[in-house]
Amino acid sequence: MLIKNEIKEKENLTCSVGIGSNKLIAKMTSSVKKPDGITVVSPNELESFLLPLKVSKLWGIGDVTAGKLQKMGIVTIKDLAEHDATHLMSTFGKNRGIWLKKAAAGIDDSPLKDRDGSEQISRISTLSEDTLDIQLIFQLLDKLVEDLISKLDSMELSFRTVTVMVINSNFRMYTKSRTLNHHVHSKEVLVEMTHEIMSELLLESHVKFRRVGVRISYLLKRKGQTSLFDY
Repeated sequence: MLIKNEIKEKENLTCSVGIGSNKLIAKMTSSVKKPDGITVVSPNELESFLLPLKVSKLWGIGDVTAGKLQKMGIVTIKDLAEHDATHLMSTFGKNRGIWLKKAAAGIDDSPLKDRDGSEQISRISTLSEDTLDIQLIFQLLDKLVEDLISKLDSMELSFRTVTVMVINSNFRMYTKSRTLNHHVHSKEVLVEMTHEIMSELLLESHVKFRRVGVRISYLLKRKGQTSLFDY
């Protein structure tokens, strides 16, 4: 409840919460009382919660798999849990068949992981005039960096990869990226990297730039962030 209240206070958003014995069950229970409820399924309640559900409700099963299962006479998760594992493996492949059998029993031993770095934030803007003037371009670039750093600070994130984008007068886009060997959240580092990358792009172009942009990716929460265990 403390987490929900903090999200509501800071972001003005509601969220549904699912609590279970593993990620699979927690994910499924989080969908029960949307948009602002809490659902708890204890190990003793697992079968009564899981087995009556339609197989399409099992998290990780898409429409195609659900359709195949239904053609096999498997309508509920109980049907899946009781189905022959060898038949499942011959139909869906060994790994997928084993996963289906385990998931139907509410078994999920996959570990919790931090962010995988796939998130990204970008900013792009149009120059006051088409130009190759490095000072005019750097002025706009620095404004984009300022905006990105402000966003990073508000989300308590750091980054590893920086990409600079340009669109020239012929409306062709060019990009260059650089990846650090560790995460940072320094404005000075971001300014230096964007200037270096932009300088390389300027050297390679004879056509004036119309728009410039910056994208930062491989984002990660900074050390010391609030975790579930803080509550």
